[in-house]
Amino acid sequence: MKNYLKRIIDPNDKKAFLATVAMLLLFCIGSVFLFGKTYTCTVPNDKGFEDIETYSVVIEQDQPILETVDRSLNQKQFSVKVRGVSPGSVFLTVIDPSERHWIFPIDVYPSNIVFRDTIFGDYTGDEIIPVSFTIILAVLLIRMIRNYREEYRKDRYRYRNIRDLGLIIFL
Repeated sequence: MKNYLKRIIDPNDKKAFLATVAMLLLFCIGSVFLFGKTYTCTVPNDKGFEDIETYSVVIEQDQPILETVDRSLNQKQFSVKVRGVSPGSVFLTVIDPSERHWIFPIDVYPSNIVFRDTIFGDYTGDEIIPVSFTIILAVLLIRMIRNYREEYRKDRYRYRNIRDLGLIIFL
């Protein structure tokens, strides 16, 4: 493992870097398929309602696209967990006892993956994507700094060094 980490940040070993990027990309795609089967819609419970039955959940659908899996209520929020049944688009509306409405546009894609808004919207487990992107940028930055330091020793004023330093400052 320690040797692999050295290979990742080595600026001359492009295969290890590409393998890391591919592994993180597959990890992101796997998280979509693993966690994306359900979605939890939450609304605030700022009025302090205590009866879960006073909240109503309305799913506007002609055919079964989405089904309610679980509902929960605590002092701060009301949550409804839904699961995709078949591909399509629906609107899920949560109505609290004071007649406030929250509308969630939900899209269910093939393999019953549930997104809120669009395919680039929100889904369960979407936190892994910015974390993976940050790891890739950090590794890329470390590789660029190491490459710059090696090339700087050879010749200070090469165009490549100036470009690399500009990219390092930008990242």
